[in-house]
Amino acid sequence: MAILPKHVVDPTASLSILLPETSLPSRLPSPLPITFLANGRTSDAWRESSSHIILWSRLTISLSEPGAPRVFPNKIVNAVNNTVQACLKRCSDYGYPAGGLEYAEECYCGDVEDIAANGGVMRPESECNMLCNGDPYHLCGGQQRLQLYQWNGGLNVWHEPENTGHYEFLISSPVVPLITTIGINDKVTFVEKFGTSVIPNSTGAYELDLTLVDDYTKTWREMHVKSDVFCAATIVLPDKAGRQMTIGGWSVDSLYGVRLYSPDGSAGVNGTNDWEEDIQVLALQRGRWYPTSLVLANGSILVMGGEHGSNGAPEPSLEILPKPEGGDTVIDLDWLERTDPNNLYPFLHVLPTNGDILVSKCIHASHRDFGLTLADSLLERGPYLGQGHFPNNQGFTQPPGNGAQ
Repeated sequence: MAILPKHVVDPTASLSILLPETSLPSRLPSPLPITFLANGRTSDAWRESSSHIILWSRLTISLSEPGAPRVFPNKIVNAVNNTVQACLKRCSDYGYPAGGLEYAEECYCGDVEDIAANGGVMRPESECNMLCNGDPYHLCGGQQRLQLYQWNGGLNVWHEPENTGHYEFLISSPVVPLITTIGINDKVTFVEKFGTSVIPNSTGAYELDLTLVDDYTKTWREMHVKSDVFCAATIVLPDKAGRQMTIGGWSVDSLYGVRLYSPDGSAGVNGTNDWEEDIQVLALQRGRWYPTSLVLANGSILVMGGEHGSNGAPEPSLEILPKPEGGDTVIDLDWLERTDPNNLYPFLHVLPTNGDILVSKCIHASHRDFGLTLADSLLERGPYLGQGHFPNNQGFTQPPGNGAQ
């Protein structure tokens, strides 16, 4: 499991900033400096080389957990090599000012305020009696007892860049765009709700030439889509043409729509290419409104989730484009069905390890993440996808949060 960043910390700061005593529960003792041992001896060299760790102080108490929900919400389990050094470095890397170790193998990170807010109770330090499973010289808490540490370095240290940038008004748009994409021709495509637009005579697509913004009649090139792209997915393909693709849409044919545009033209010179769409030639296998698309490590396209039309039945599945010969590429996903309707536009990422896929979060998910079993589904159906249409060794990395719901 992983933890999410909370604050920005500066481990190299020359000034150590202690949290004010008023921000700590009244029963917290004064912090003590940390001394680490190597082969039974104090390791000054290690201390000097670890700027993260020397800015932490150990508090001379143990913290009794309230039960299954722990005091600190961010948990890492290291079943074979848990150490104080590794745990506190992870907490400081992600900007948390409080952390601790428990049950020999568990590391927790959070805020000092979590102690009072989540029911932590101060206990004698002697109740932390379990050695770290990766370090026989130091204690890593006990059973529902947390060895508590406090960050003493700079917190929320921001460095303002020399050029902060700014926004400025350029030009009015002919439509309210649903999707904007920068093309390899350095122009910006605007796509909107064709067929249901509130703009009279809209053609659903336009291209903005930023070099001509002083002349409204020339800066916009009229383009055309054939179906409604309301809440479609969009990607840029990794090909020489830098083709743009929108996938899915609002209703009827647009639910199955796959639209392609190859940017052309140059600064000050209009292109002639337009959006291409023909559901008889290229279409989704399942209709999707609010899907997510992702370019996979082998160049194939994964499309996941959505609903069958505006506020329609859920479409808890994924599919792969292009469709290979010999069958469909649809895989039904029970965890998408269980989390409906809180799974529109799931966030997808290709990780830099064997092309693994991370599903990290969903829109409208009430601030909750969910765990998936994508690896098992793909392994079971893998041969059915066709040779070359999915990366090998697919897996899933558990996101932070409450686990499977």
